[in-house]
Amino acid sequence: MENAGRGLTSQRQAISYEAVSMFGDDSTKAVVNVHYRINQDFFIFVRNVPPRPDAEYIARGELSVELQNDDKVSVAREMRQIVIERSTEP
Repeated sequence: MENAGRGLTSQRQAISYEAVSMFGDDSTKAVVNVHYRINQDFFIFVRNVPPRPDAEYIARGELSVELQNDDKVSVAREMRQIVIERSTEP
């Protein structure tokens, strides 16, 4: 695939993302990759119940991404569960 250029970018204190559109041989279809980074400080870690030796603390979240066309109509949507486990308190 060939890179068609950079898209929307955002840099906030805890969350940053960049959307990159790419085209293949078929120019009528595009793939949009959304690269994101969420600081661990954004999450609240709580003790896992019951405690496990390999993951004593856990944080959970959900990431939702929706792409809209020029008319503000949703054309793609994805939701992803995020789970972070730690063996020590942050």
